[in-house]
Amino acid sequence: MGGRHEDRSRPELRQAPRSHWAERVARDYLERRGWRTLATNYRLRGGEIDLVMQTPAGEQPGEQPGDQESTVVFVEVKQRASHAHGHAAEAISRRKLTKIRLAANHYLAFKLRNADARSRIDAVLVSGTETEHAVTHLEAVG
Repeated sequence: MGGRHEDRSRPELRQAPRSHWAERVARDYLERRGWRTLATNYRLRGGEIDLVMQTPAGEQPGEQPGDQESTVVFVEVKQRASHAHGHAAEAISRRKLTKIRLAANHYLAFKLRNADARSRIDAVLVSGTETEHAVTHLEAVG
């Protein structure tokens, strides 16, 4: 009986995707800025949002003094070992943004129960390795 056999009886031995460390780095970076994590890896058929975060109230560019509304931010995390294969931002296609928007609208309506909440899509780009990396935060990418 030839063929390939895969042992699925011990799922704890499966490795997490390489990008999970980058998502941790991105989340830690945003939390140090005072943001609050609402969800990680929010999945919906046809799409996934890496991080759902909430900004502190009154700290967004363009806000009027005294504005006390926070912003729900849907964060796409991209990781690249180096720029040799292109910048991580280049991996965020229109199609990917459309999927994120659909999942974001679902999250606002059904999880947050506030479809009109102030929201946006950001990207956090992590370049390097798990031990030595740089973080770039791009606001309002889509």
